[in-house]
Amino acid sequence: MRRAGLIEPTPCELYGYKYLKGIRLLIAAELVRRHGVPQLRASRLAGVPQPLLNAFLHGRRHPTAVKEVEDVEGVSELVHSVAESILRGSVISACELCRAVLSLKGLKCPEAVDTSMNMCG
Repeated sequence: MRRAGLIEPTPCELYGYKYLKGIRLLIAAELVRRHGVPQLRASRLAGVPQPLLNAFLHGRRHPTAVKEVEDVEGVSELVHSVAESILRGSVISACELCRAVLSLKGLKCPEAVDTSMNMCG
C-alpha cells in the first residue's frame, strides 16, 4: 500500500545511493593508497567526507555501500582507471560512474528506458 504524501525516489537516486557512495569511497582510498594523495584532497576529489575516508582507511568503518560494489568483478579496474583519470584532471560524471558500475553488475541504467525523463542524458 502506498503512503500519501510521499515523493518516491527515482531509480537513479536509488542506484546512486546504493552504489555511488561505495565506489566514491573506493576511489578516494585508491588515490591515497596507490597515488599518495593526501586524505583531504582525495576526499574532495571523490566527493566523500574526509572523516569517513580516514575511518575506512584505518579499518574502523566498512560501509554497506562499499560492500555492495567491492567484490563485483571489474570494480577494482574501474576504481584504478577513474582514480588515474581524476589525477589527470578529468571530471567524471556521477551518471557515467553509476552506469559503469551497473554494467559491471550486468544491469542497465533504469532511466535509459524513458529518455524523455532521463536526466543522465
